[in-house]
Amino acid sequence: MPINLKLSDTVMHMADHDPMLRSWSGWKAGTSDDELYEHNRGLWFLGRPALAERLATFSHLGTVVVVVAVTGIEFIRGAPAEGAKQAIIGTVLSAGNADYDALIGHPVGADRSAVTYFTPSTRKCLCGCGDFVLGERELLPGHDQRAVRARITQRWGKAHGFITWFDQTYGRPPDASDDTTSDAGKG
Repeated sequence: MPINLKLSDTVMHMADHDPMLRSWSGWKAGTSDDELYEHNRGLWFLGRPALAERLATFSHLGTVVVVVAVTGIEFIRGAPAEGAKQAIIGTVLSAGNADYDALIGHPVGADRSAVTYFTPSTRKCLCGCGDFVLGERELLPGHDQRAVRARITQRWGKAHGFITWFDQTYGRPPDASDDTTSDAGKG
């Protein structure tokens, strides 16, 4: 179960005031995975469970953007609450590595905590998009309508073709005005 470090949008630092001498941290578009790792590997409250983890992920907006093979954890001297904040030590993984391929682009959930643990899902959205679903979900939000529309278009062209086929096969559903089971008006 990888440890996930949630990245904010870019935060600028005065390097001489940052214990890790960083000029920025957070998500910065256009940077390499190695650079994102170097600027974000530290100043986390990791806790004891982190010591046993072999993988760390960095996520932005709920999606894994960097995967790291963890080789250790270090305490950062000079950090606020000295000794409380730590940094990940590890190797940034890339495409072709089984852990990277399984985790990159993976959703991590909506937990508010900056440091979380997650069990990667191996189940993909039933609509066919290729994205992973978490928990008991079968489809990502909104993908049910996308899947239905794609199948109607593939088989019948337009919604009218589906409606005609359905009515011929199963009969036309009763209109709301024909509904005799309604409790409206009963007193």
